[in-house]
Amino acid sequence: MTNLKSIFPTPLNILRTCKSIEEAKSDALVSLDTNILLYPYTVNTSSFEQIKSVYSKLVSQNRLYLVAHTLREFANNRNQKLGEIFTSVSNAYPTFKPLGKYPILESLEEYKELLKYKKTFEESFKAYKKHISSLTQKVKKISLNDPITEAYQSLFTQNEIIECSLSDEEIQKDFEYRVKHKIPPGYKDSKKEQNADGDLIIWHTLLELGKEKQKDLIFVTNDGKPDWFNQANGSSFLARYELIDEYKRASGGKCIYIVHLSTFLELFGADEKIVQTIKQSEWLKKPKHGLEMSGFLKSYSQKIEEIKKWFFEHYDDPVNLLPYESKDGGYLYIWGGPYDIEDVLMGQFYDEVPEGVIKEAIMDIISEYGDIEWSKAPDPYLFLNIQVDRKTGERCGAGGTFQVVSIEEQDDNDLTYLVDQGRHYLSFDELISDISKAVNISKNNIEWEEV
Repeated sequence: MTNLKSIFPTPLNILRTCKSIEEAKSDALVSLDTNILLYPYTVNTSSFEQIKSVYSKLVSQNRLYLVAHTLREFANNRNQKLGEIFTSVSNAYPTFKPLGKYPILESLEEYKELLKYKKTFEESFKAYKKHISSLTQKVKKISLNDPITEAYQSLFTQNEIIECSLSDEEIQKDFEYRVKHKIPPGYKDSKKEQNADGDLIIWHTLLELGKEKQKDLIFVTNDGKPDWFNQANGSSFLARYELIDEYKRASGGKCIYIVHLSTFLELFGADEKIVQTIKQSEWLKKPKHGLEMSGFLKSYSQKIEEIKKWFFEHYDDPVNLLPYESKDGGYLYIWGGPYDIEDVLMGQFYDEVPEGVIKEAIMDIISEYGDIEWSKAPDPYLFLNIQVDRKTGERCGAGGTFQVVSIEEQDDNDLTYLVDQGRHYLSFDELISDISKAVNISKNNIEWEEV
């Protein structure tokens, strides 16, 4: 076990408190992790313009520095990001099965209408394929000069790039020591086959920057591993104090603040909508070992499944449970509705879950069921007040039978239209069987009373 004295050799530093990051931001230096340099490949143009604007202002103030090793990692991962974009575009290539000729259908209006749209659709389909092909070629061409790399080229010069002065041997020796004693940062990467000591190289470069400039430093990263942050309820909570103390010792008592991109942009006045969008993206990309959500741990994918489960417990596709009135041309929404899935899920979960998670659940459901209107799922039990007419049967010579006058559910919903009011029923058991089929509820779960 490592002696705490070797981790915290200067006890007085422990007692030196840091300014709040809001107080430090006006003069603090800033450096960006590799994942932050790569992040713009996943955002829209307006978001990147906001990010670039913040970087540009900091560069003009001589406050933004890039660790040389992060640029090397950027180069190593950039083509992978472009490859993901190329694959996504290529996979969008559609297939189409043309409509055959069926003379026997030529008298049908539906077939005639379909033929009207066939030519227009085929022309659109050909144009879509052509543009997919054109776009894939364009993605290939920008691989050497993509917009993100070009933007960085215009922003950064050699003045903003800092190299680590330690030799490979010195880095390796320190890396082995930190891995053995679980001292941050980098020990969590010890099993990586390549660039295992990358975080440590970045860290020593930041320490050297702090030593030279003697200023507070904001390090922006979306890495949430436990060798950068203490974990609470499965997510990043605070920067490891070992790192804060080590930076204090290197920089003459100054502080390091390790923050995610959304926090950094919010701190420097980026548009609130952009910040919220990035916050949602960060939430979705958190490690799947668990997240604090509504008092218990779950990954974002589990949360999506929970949202979908809740929805299907309370709502259903009308085709599964509602009677269809062909005369009026629509479902009879006897349980309430129709309901829009986005209205339902946003209303239920918006205050609890990031909007992006809800929308992903919505898209999952729509991809399976289509963009349909929904019905509330019925209560598994039904309580009915039924009024019948027995005299008409007697006058018609059908004594012992009855016809339905009205059927009301306990909440006064009129359900009379569930049955044929002109039919002569021999028994209530026969009537309840018809109602059971119409509402898809077991006969045993329907209680009734004649009124």
